[in-house]
Amino acid sequence: MKDNVINEKEVKDLIKNKKVFYGAKQMRKSLKEGRAELIIVASNRKDLLNELKDVTPKIFAGNSKELGQTCGKPFNISVITVLKERE
Repeated sequence: MKDNVINEKEVKDLIKNKKVFYGAKQMRKSLKEGRAELIIVASNRKDLLNELKDVTPKIFAGNSKELGQTCGKPFNISVITVLKERE
């Protein structure tokens, strides 16, 4: 289970270097379109894990408020979707 946990530094690196979407609605859309490479879920929103079948998620070590702060956003973030590179 330790492999499933992602820390603040790793999240910052991903949002700096990859295209990401914030929120459950964007996650669902990206999954439906097959564009999601990685899903990061805040530790207090594990209920979202039930929706993930084809992608193995990472659990952020903090809650949604801390995930929002890590991303430099003034709001809570329950989930981050990292998009696949376009070819």
